[in-house]
Amino acid sequence: MSFVLRELTCTNWRNFQHLHISLGDKTTVLHGSNAVGKTNTIEAVQMITTGTSFRKPLLAQMIYHNENAAHLRGVYEDELHSVELACNISTHVKTYLKNDKKCSVSTFCSVMPSVLFSPDDLLFVKQTARYRRSEIDGFGILAHKGYRKLIKTFSRALEQRNNILKLNFVDSEILHAWSVSLAHGSASVVAARLKLINQLYHKACEVYHTISPAEQLEITYKSSIPLIKDLEHKVEEPYMYSPQSLCSLSKEDLMQAYLDAFSQKEQEELRRQVTLIGPQRDDIEFYINGVPARTYASQGQQRSIVLAWKLAEVLFIKELTGQNPILLLDDVMSELDETRRLAIMEFIQQGIQTIITTTNLSYFTKDILDRAQVVNMNEKQS
Repeated sequence: MSFVLRELTCTNWRNFQHLHISLGDKTTVLHGSNAVGKTNTIEAVQMITTGTSFRKPLLAQMIYHNENAAHLRGVYEDELHSVELACNISTHVKTYLKNDKKCSVSTFCSVMPSVLFSPDDLLFVKQTARYRRSEIDGFGILAHKGYRKLIKTFSRALEQRNNILKLNFVDSEILHAWSVSLAHGSASVVAARLKLINQLYHKACEVYHTISPAEQLEITYKSSIPLIKDLEHKVEEPYMYSPQSLCSLSKEDLMQAYLDAFSQKEQEELRRQVTLIGPQRDDIEFYINGVPARTYASQGQQRSIVLAWKLAEVLFIKELTGQNPILLLDDVMSELDETRRLAIMEFIQQGIQTIITTTNLSYFTKDILDRAQVVNMNEKQS
């Protein structure tokens, strides 16, 4: 049986001096007017499950006014065990604890991860490439312990190579050494990213089909370099590939592709003093029935893509770990039409613990509210 988050306690967190909530096994609805702290509560659950916040705030911004530290505590239970996780936040550092013992963030977030769906995510299709990369790699860090290390190693090599390119005099041997290091890091990140995208893509297509049976969702990976050599035809930019076509490439193949590209771009990079290629410049693009969704899809179609992608993340974690993540829905019901709201409610009734914030209980059927734990956040202010 999967863990459930049974209790959440916040001390000196955001707008709460003290907040304690008992959560339902399946659905908890946090209901209240604007600015009472519903999103702050969702953020606290995300912190206590992933160690991070979707808002990407400064540490001081998470602490109640004029206090020195905030404390979050979550109690998880299954049929046999109880686990307590805590996150202490000062203005300088976050500390993670499991059953009152300090632990790493990877150990902390492996107990019961969460998937967040917020109104900002509805712009996933139309947002910048940087936003999509950040979302995909952020989920990779949540889903795979080694992903965080890959990103850190790659980022360090990219920073060092960029620093060298900015020098007035560049030693060619040192530049080559960092090019090799960055090619290795780029190949590792892209291999892991492609594997993740491919797995999410298949699940997202299945979910999307249930929402829009007459439409077909497709995805392409937009690379900053040619990853597959075509000896018969010259490959032109942009380099667009189906994720499936790239998954057969080995890390050695990818590394050689980056080494070749660095060699070809070296003079231009020296002139512009920055690395011009790599996974930090890649993107993904969605299509509906062969048409680019970013340009031509309706708002409803774009929201169906995002909904399918988020629910695919839930399915992926369940398949990977055997543990249902918590699904956090922050004020998205008001942004979706009835068809998509019903798709969410049918999905979460498969035994997924879900926490939903809303200002309007009329978005939910009486049957759902009768089975949910409804928390009046207007009474939780302190």
